[in-house]
Amino acid sequence: MVHIYHGKALLATYPLHPEKTIHFEAQGDIGLSEITIDSDGVRITHSSCVSQRCVLSGHRHRIGDILACVPNRILVSIEGSQKLALDAVSE
Repeated sequence: MVHIYHGKALLATYPLHPEKTIHFEAQGDIGLSEITIDSDGVRITHSSCVSQRCVLSGHRHRIGDILACVPNRILVSIEGSQKLALDAVSE
């Protein structure tokens, strides 16, 4: 599931990889952030911030992934019950 927050407030919850593309506009501290959820995953497609790092970070599609527009205080989190994929294991 994709959870969209402004600060600590949950704004919306959507399924990851929906049948139809979902566009959600989240009102943040400095303006709107547009979030798109489609067959590729979730991404921030537009934001009112200056740096646009959130837009440039691209799609996310794994449980545990997050996207954030820090100046706008918008957080997009992919949550679920599947086991997380590990990058490496150390002892």
